[in-house]
Amino acid sequence: MLGWGSSPTTASVRASGSGDRRLGGKVTGPVSLWEQALWTQGAATPQDVSQLLQEVDRGVICQFVDFVHSLREKDGHLHNCISIFEAQVGGGKWVAIPQSSKQVPRKSELKQARILEAVMAELEGWPSALAHLASEGEQFGHGTIELVWGVYDGDNPLLRGWFIPRVAYRVDTRRFGFRSSDGRLLFDSVGLGTVDIGGVDLEEFPAGKFVTHQVRVTGDVQTREGAGRVTAWLAIFRNWDLRGWLECGEQAWKPYRVATYDKVSDDATVALANEIVERVVAGGGVAKPDTIALDVTWPKFSASQGTSQQKELFETLGMELSKAWLGHTLLTESGSRGARSLGEVGWDVSMVRKVERSRALAATLYLQLVRPIFSINAPGKRAPFLVPDLGEQADMREFCAGLKDLVGGARMPVQTSWVRQQLRIPDPQQGEEMLGGALDSESGGSEQDGDEGDEGEIPDNPAEDSDDAPDDEGDE
Repeated sequence: MLGWGSSPTTASVRASGSGDRRLGGKVTGPVSLWEQALWTQGAATPQDVSQLLQEVDRGVICQFVDFVHSLREKDGHLHNCISIFEAQVGGGKWVAIPQSSKQVPRKSELKQARILEAVMAELEGWPSALAHLASEGEQFGHGTIELVWGVYDGDNPLLRGWFIPRVAYRVDTRRFGFRSSDGRLLFDSVGLGTVDIGGVDLEEFPAGKFVTHQVRVTGDVQTREGAGRVTAWLAIFRNWDLRGWLECGEQAWKPYRVATYDKVSDDATVALANEIVERVVAGGGVAKPDTIALDVTWPKFSASQGTSQQKELFETLGMELSKAWLGHTLLTESGSRGARSLGEVGWDVSMVRKVERSRALAATLYLQLVRPIFSINAPGKRAPFLVPDLGEQADMREFCAGLKDLVGGARMPVQTSWVRQQLRIPDPQQGEEMLGGALDSESGGSEQDGDEGDEGEIPDNPAEDSDDAPDDEGDE
């Protein structure tokens, strides 16, 4: 059985009307080994792929998900492409930025951003969960993680008493399906492969329990969404089993053998010539009399000629996989046209896709993770945004020289926070070892529970900087 019974508190949690209680405890139980992979390893034919896609069109996706995953496990090029995509979109540093209606965020809004970064730092399994959302969403159009919440009991004063997600679990994409009546994405809690019986709508759970990242990749209906179909059709022709390679060698790579004998030769000489032709390839060598001439010619475009048609097909399919996942080929294979200008264009295309996919993932995380955190713990406060750090560090020498001219020559006021952002230098915290002297407790350092002691800043409205005052423009 797949389902909710694996957690001893599941029944009581689901029956409870308390949203907070239902956020605690893991409800997607483990899967037995024999249910984790329905696709048997081995070469697949186009007929196999067509049959799997027909099952997907009927809403049953488990075997297709297993099949696409098995292709990655057997193809180093495909694995590299998907790994690069995961690192570009789900990897790297994610930062919290305050949501503010003002050009300069208020102290309380900056504090909410620091709280969010502290929450994500405490979330176990978060990097793996991010990669799962990015990769599974791109392949199959949806990826899901489960969050187990609990009351923070650590030493960070910013999170004291907060009810936050503590562990992130990846939910296998194969455990989902589409209901045949309306095409809705449901979780298979029974293990039958179909969600028409025992399918569970995860949206019934409180916000923040599950994060489901649904992506527009191909623009087709939801059952056909994702790059998995493209991957399957391209990768099956790169994944041959031993039988396929032997058949290819027998039909395309075997050399032509021609035995020549005199027209007056007897039947025994003719039979010997035929035997020599057969044995010269099977055995690798043969002894022959002078009365028989043997000529061995390798076919054109064979592996021995260095211009194999199979090699060209293999490389062409690999380049198509690179385009499907990364937008270009030069990041994985330089090829004969790997000029610097083409490499820069390919990198620009890759960055455009990275920004697009990262923004989509950030939108999902804000709605399904960040907002629930602050609606539970700080209702009325603007929830900050959790976004990937896509910027590049400025050249320190050139930047500082230009900054000296602006501040010293033109006497232009420049915010130190902006300077730190350009140079990717984190804000100093009270008690840390510093270059250039200790941090003045009155001029910086991490804030505690309140925003008192903020000297040197005069807000437009003093009441706006109070944590006790309600936000006039709360989360919409």
